[in-house]
Amino acid sequence: MKNKENNDFFAPEDWKEFTRYLSGTNRFILSDYWKKFVDNIVSTAKKRAKTLKKGKKLVRARIGTRWIQFDDDDEQPYPISPHEMGPPPKQLATAGRSNSEGIPYLYLATEIETAIAEIRPWIKSEVTIGFFEIISDLKIVDTSDDKPKNSFFLYESLNIGKVDFNIRKKPNHRYTSAEKEEYIWGDINSAFSRPISPNDSPLKYLPTQFLSEKLKIEGYDGVAYRSSLNEKGYNITLFDPQKAKCLACRMYEIKKITYDFEESGNAIELSPDGKVLYPRIVAVRPTDDDKREKKRSNSGKPHNRANSADAKSRAAD
Repeated sequence: MKNKENNDFFAPEDWKEFTRYLSGTNRFILSDYWKKFVDNIVSTAKKRAKTLKKGKKLVRARIGTRWIQFDDDDEQPYPISPHEMGPPPKQLATAGRSNSEGIPYLYLATEIETAIAEIRPWIKSEVTIGFFEIISDLKIVDTSDDKPKNSFFLYESLNIGKVDFNIRKKPNHRYTSAEKEEYIWGDINSAFSRPISPNDSPLKYLPTQFLSEKLKIEGYDGVAYRSSLNEKGYNITLFDPQKAKCLACRMYEIKKITYDFEESGNAIELSPDGKVLYPRIVAVRPTDDDKREKKRSNSGKPHNRANSADAKSRAAD
């Protein structure tokens, strides 16, 4: 598989393929194709370079508070100390979305709501918020404006105008350089934003860890990305935790947690005899009633009404 000699990406889905490559093929030594792909990311990252100004205020959340006992035996609840609000020491640093195990980074947020959402506390839990200040101008890569693209737009329809038409994957040469860049950086932002879980395999972090380390080598101080847990917020990862200082801490109690949801994708159900049914779309047809009526009158032939989708069910034991 060969790439072009310019700085264009080859395919819009290459970030997903790169993820599979790192997880299942090579982890430390890249093929020429993927070296070129990473070089293109670094080249296009320059368009996303921003300065995080000295004095910028950011926040970080941790679950828990402390009880402090005074000389007169009085005890009072307090937030976690500012000295303890940074990342864990190297020997305790586990793998995260940007950092490899043993290499601590500092994860910050632009808003308290975002910082709290990222740690996913439970109702009535007590949370410490650390208030950080950037101590010098920093150069970061900001992916927050790169919105993930719907995979539906990776396909195109053939034989438009007929009752039934085909859908196929859009060939790579049909995308402009800008479109491929939009897809790839949208996927990068999505990868950084994706919530992490203690049950997740560390392999899921490999692509963003790799890219973070590459950007660090290229002279960037961190990366900014949208939060998928708070649509109005942003997260910022600093590669050097010493570039920000925690000046104060406050404690908060979680009062309520809300979720907004809607059904998506296919459903499954049981047949009367206990078999699992998997409905699926097997044909897509036009939904413009006017065009159908016109086609019927022109042909003079009987014409069955076309639904937006014909579905069949496949039974499985």
